[in-house]
Amino acid sequence: MRYNKQKYEGKFDLIFLSIYSLFLFGLIETINRRSFIRFIDFAIDFPIQFFINYFLIFMILGISMFLKRKVFYYYIASNLLLILAISSSVLYTLRGMPLSPYDLISYKEALNIANVFLDIKFMVVAILFIIVVMVLSVFLFMRFKTENRLRKTSNSIVFLVVATVFFIVVPQLKAAKIVSAIAWDPELSYKTNGLVFSFADESLLSIRRKPHGYNKENIDAIRAYLDKQVKNDKRYIRTGDDRPDLIFVQLEGFMDPTRLKGCNFNIDPMPNLRALMGRYTSGLMNVPVTGGGTARTEYEVMSGCNFDYLNQGEIPYQTFLAKKPSISIASQMRSYGYRSEAIHNFNANFYNRREGYENIGYQKFISLESMTNVEYTPMWWPKDKLLTRYIMGELNQAKGQSMIFTISTQGHSKYPTSNMDMEYKVKLVNSKLQKPDQNQINYYANQVYEMDMFVRDLKASLDARNKKYVLVMYGDHLPALNLITSNRSGVDKFESLFTIVDNFGIKKRSVPKDFQAYQLSSMVMDLAGLRYGPMNMMHAYLVNKSDYQEKLKLVQYDILFGKKYFLKESEQAIEDNKLQLGTRDMRLDSIVNKNGKIYLKGQAMNKNIRAYIGGKKAEVYLIDEKTLLLKEGNYKGRKKVFLELVDSDEKPIYRSNALDYKF
Repeated sequence: MRYNKQKYEGKFDLIFLSIYSLFLFGLIETINRRSFIRFIDFAIDFPIQFFINYFLIFMILGISMFLKRKVFYYYIASNLLLILAISSSVLYTLRGMPLSPYDLISYKEALNIANVFLDIKFMVVAILFIIVVMVLSVFLFMRFKTENRLRKTSNSIVFLVVATVFFIVVPQLKAAKIVSAIAWDPELSYKTNGLVFSFADESLLSIRRKPHGYNKENIDAIRAYLDKQVKNDKRYIRTGDDRPDLIFVQLEGFMDPTRLKGCNFNIDPMPNLRALMGRYTSGLMNVPVTGGGTARTEYEVMSGCNFDYLNQGEIPYQTFLAKKPSISIASQMRSYGYRSEAIHNFNANFYNRREGYENIGYQKFISLESMTNVEYTPMWWPKDKLLTRYIMGELNQAKGQSMIFTISTQGHSKYPTSNMDMEYKVKLVNSKLQKPDQNQINYYANQVYEMDMFVRDLKASLDARNKKYVLVMYGDHLPALNLITSNRSGVDKFESLFTIVDNFGIKKRSVPKDFQAYQLSSMVMDLAGLRYGPMNMMHAYLVNKSDYQEKLKLVQYDILFGKKYFLKESEQAIEDNKLQLGTRDMRLDSIVNKNGKIYLKGQAMNKNIRAYIGGKKAEVYLIDEKTLLLKEGNYKGRKKVFLELVDSDEKPIYRSNALDYKF
C-alpha cells in the first residue's frame, strides 16, 4: 500500500486541535486570572462556561483545517488570543477592569497616557515582542504550506457539528439566564464567563437591538403618565433670577481614604468635604465603573441614562454621540435660558469629548490646551486648584444663570508604589499593610488632601459672589489602588461619594438606598427647585414603581436610538450646535527686541501656542503666560506675526490678532 502523507497527517489534525485548544485555553485564562489555580477553580465552579470557552477556541483554531497555511494560521490566531489575555490582565492591574472591545476604539487615548502607566522597560519588551511576532509570521507564512486545504473529510464534519451545536445551545443558555453577562460588574462577568467568550459576546452585543415592547403606543403611554404627574406635582419651581447657578464638579478617582480597611491617618485627608457632607444632602451612589472609565459615570450624570442599557465598556462620545446630537443636562438647561459650559483640565480630544460635548449641547468647552499656570502632580497629572479660576471666570462674565460641568484630573491613577519626591502632609499611622500598598495610599491620600483644598477654595469663591448657587461634587469612580483592585479594601468598588451644596438654605435630605449616578441630576433639579427634563421625570416619578427599569430601558432606547416619540418639540436635541473651544483670552500685544532677542508679549500663553511669522511657523520658547521668546532671529523686512492655539493633535483651535513688525 502506498503511503499517503496528506491523509496520514490529516488523522492527527483533529487530535492536535483538541489538545492544543485546551492548552491555549488554559494559558489564556492563567494569564488573564494571573493564576493557574484560579483557572482550575473556574473549570470546577463554572463547567458550562468552561466548555463554552473551550469550544469557542476550538472553532477559532479549527478554521485552520480548511486552510493550506495551517501552521501560520495557528500562530497568528494563538498570538492574537494571547495578546488579548495579556492586555486584559495589564488593564485589570492598572484599573481593576478587564479589556473591553470598546477599549480598542480608545487606542489614541491609551497611547496618549501610556507613559504614565507603563515604564520604559515594559514598552521596550512590548515593542521587541511585536517585532519578533512579525518576523516569525513572515517565516511561517513562507515556510509551511500543505498541498491540500482539507486533509481529511471527517475533520470538517466534526468541526461543523461542533459549530452547529455551539450556535444552537449557547443562545438557549443565554435566554435561560444560565449564561449571562453581568453588566454592572465587568470583572465578575469575565471571571464567571471566561475571557474569550466574554470578549466575543460583548463584541456581538455592540449591535443595537430594539428592546422588547418598544413601540409608539407604549412610549406615548409612559409620557402621558409622567405629564400627569408633573401637573399634580406641588413642589416649588423657581423662576427668573431666583434660579441658582448649577456647578457640577466630577472629582477624578476621588474617595474617602479613611474608608479603606486598616487605614488610619495622622490628619483627615478631606476635612472640608467631610464637613460639607455632614451639613448638606450627601451620600454614596452606584457608578458604572471602577478604577477608570471616567466618561461613563460622567455621561450617566449628564444624561440620566442607565449604562446597563448601553453596551458594556463603550464610551458614548466615541460611539453614538460622535456624529449625531442627543439630549443632556447641557441642552436641557439651555432650553431654560441657562448658559451651558464644560471645563476639564485635560486634553479636549481625550475620549472624543470635543465632538461629544458639541453633540449634547454645550456652548463652550475650556480644556487644558487653553489653560495657563498649570501645576502637575509627581505623576504628571494637572492639579485641580486652577479649576476655580476658570469656573469663577465663566460665572463672573455670564449675564444670566450658568450650568458649568467640571471634570477634574488630579486624582488620576497610576499611583506609585515607591516614595515620591514630594511633601507628605497626610501619612498612614500604625499600618500593617505591605510597603508598596502604604506608598500608594500615602501618595493618593495627599492628592485627595489637595483636591479637598480645591473644594474649600471653590466654595469660598462661590460664597463671595453673593449669588445663589448649587454645587454638586462627586467621585467618578474609586481609585485603582492595589488594595481595591485586589479586593482587600473592604469597600464596594462601585460606590462613590457625592454632596449637593447650596447657599440658600436647602434642607438636607436622606439619600435612598441603591442610589444611582444616573439619578443624581434629577435629585439636583428637585433640590434646586428647577423643572425636570425628560429623563429627570423618569427617575422622579417612576423610581418606586415595579416596572421602573423596564420603562427606563424603553424610553432610553427611544431617546438615544429610536424615533424619539417621548420628546416634545422643545425637548429635542440641539441640531448644528457650535461649540466654542477654549477661553479666547490668548492675544498678541507687542513684539519687543531686547539685546538682539525677539520677545512676543501678550496674554494667556502656554505650551500649546504656536507662532507664525510671514505665514510660516516659527520656533519659540515659553517664558511665562505673557511672554514667548523667538528661538532664531533670521527674519528681515516687515512681517505679519500671529499666534495660534493648537490641541493635543496639533490641530488649530483659534488664532490671535496679527501684528506687523519690521525685523
